[in-house]
Amino acid sequence: MNYKSGLFSMLSLVCLSSFAHAAPVDLYWHNNAGFVSASKCQITSLKEIPFYISQGKNVSSLEKTELQTPKGSRKSFLLNRSLVRISTEAKTRPGYKYVDVIGVSQTPKAQTNKWFADRMDNGYIAESSLKNLEDYVIEIKSGVSVKEIPGIKIPTVGTFWQLATEKDQVQSFTCTIDGKARNFMIFEVFTANSSNPVARVGVNADHTGIFRSILTHLPSEADVVLDSRMDQAPTGSRQSLESGVGSSGSVAASPLEVTKAAADEIKAQKEAQEKLVNKPFAEGSKTQTPPAVTTENKQSAQAAVDTAPVQKDDAADDEETEDEDLKLINSKQEHVVCINEDTLNVRDESLEKVLFKAEKNETVLPFQSWGAADTKKKVINGKEYTFVKIQFPEKEGENIGWLAQDYVKLEGQCSVAKKADEDSSATRMTPIPKGPIKNINDAACCGFPTIKRPTQSYLSGMRRFKAGRSKGKRLHAACDLYRYHGEAAVSIADGKVSRGLYYFYQNTYALDVQYPGGFVARYGELTGKAAKGVSTGAKVTRGQVMGYIGTVSSNCCPAMLHFELYSGTKKGGLSARGNKFGRRSDLMDPTKYLLKWEKNQFGTSY
Repeated sequence: MNYKSGLFSMLSLVCLSSFAHAAPVDLYWHNNAGFVSASKCQITSLKEIPFYISQGKNVSSLEKTELQTPKGSRKSFLLNRSLVRISTEAKTRPGYKYVDVIGVSQTPKAQTNKWFADRMDNGYIAESSLKNLEDYVIEIKSGVSVKEIPGIKIPTVGTFWQLATEKDQVQSFTCTIDGKARNFMIFEVFTANSSNPVARVGVNADHTGIFRSILTHLPSEADVVLDSRMDQAPTGSRQSLESGVGSSGSVAASPLEVTKAAADEIKAQKEAQEKLVNKPFAEGSKTQTPPAVTTENKQSAQAAVDTAPVQKDDAADDEETEDEDLKLINSKQEHVVCINEDTLNVRDESLEKVLFKAEKNETVLPFQSWGAADTKKKVINGKEYTFVKIQFPEKEGENIGWLAQDYVKLEGQCSVAKKADEDSSATRMTPIPKGPIKNINDAACCGFPTIKRPTQSYLSGMRRFKAGRSKGKRLHAACDLYRYHGEAAVSIADGKVSRGLYYFYQNTYALDVQYPGGFVARYGELTGKAAKGVSTGAKVTRGQVMGYIGTVSSNCCPAMLHFELYSGTKKGGLSARGNKFGRRSDLMDPTKYLLKWEKNQFGTSY
């Protein structure tokens, strides 16, 4: 197949609206041939992404970072949010990557001079200044050689491009060209008035001319093409972002963000737990086998966990799912890191290097063989330890390592975990404020709804408010606060339970609380275990345990608190039809409030 013979023939369409529900056209980009049909290419997953976005310490797109020489002196400046490609042609420097500049973000109001890098300049950039391309949207600006996208007669300039992902993997066209297989990263292409991609275009690392002139957005800043499509925008929703720089304090995602799904960190969690009940666990010289899961103890577990009345919320939405069946496992069969200290070193396979820290009471999944391949010995400070291979299902990225076997115990046999469970069950978790608050904007409002900071930022990915669901057909109505299964969710202020525990989504539950000034918080994706003193009509106080953080029954994501806010200016159920959120029209973006409360309570925020 050569480029010229593969050029996609252009189709005539009456108007864009007639194309809106058609499948996106598949193309790839070649610097000389332009857009080429990818109809004969195979779709595969891409293991390594060569492109990154440059981002210095200051997140503003008007700021810059440095490109350096091999010896570390400044070579040039590079505007934040420029697109770069990792190059292997130069020697490595610790903490730096050698990059080629693919496209300089054409940020309005940015002032540059001869010391700023241009396309195809290169140099060393700090690894900390390289951000994942999945978290950004690229708008094509002027200077593109091909004026229209073939097949749909849409101008190339002004389209928005975002990486296509499937099950947390970036997708790629693998095309045979002149007898050789070549990979093209797939971007989904949106227009200003399309809620679904109009095209899927593959881009190869050696053919990047399509990105010659770009403007890079956070997904939240692509609202300029999105809010006008919403049937009912939420309270405080942004209608345009002409400068490409978001207003501070408001971080909302968009349907353009057919984003990388939250990492599939606990894909095997429930399956592994089921396997554990049939596999002895080596604890020193003793063998302890958790009881097998039977119909009887499944029923017992159900009775112990799901104590609240089940009232289905039909409009509840959240993470994508394929399996709606709850696999009931007794929580005391989980393994945890059982230590008195706050953290414990997790080592690599050689046991010489520390990969990361495990937290006290953190849930772990031991590898199942417990044979020679999954156990090692090492002498530390004169004492010999047996190390076992462990997976940390609630960590993003690197989550497999080796732990000293003495500190891996069943939760029910760990006195530290028992004490933490007792503490978590206490009615009050944080001090009562000095005086009552008047409304959500009161200086004394409010506490954070989890007892510790979320393990991941709720400003990005599928966790953020307004993140796309179902390819942009729905919008996420909450911020997802990742913590640990069974941990307490607490009241942000003194208030009154307007709706007690009810069925919410994928075998999780929710409850609603109204606070002074009328604003309402929904605490979603809880377990079915009712907290003491929390029921419809009950008065609650700041820091009081409202419920316990649950995990949805699909394998999409870790345990989380799904936190929604409403101004209280409307009446009726919180879930409603008629807008992309599937929520009542007084829905608020909780992000800026959570950032404030997080910083007030923990001294820092994401």
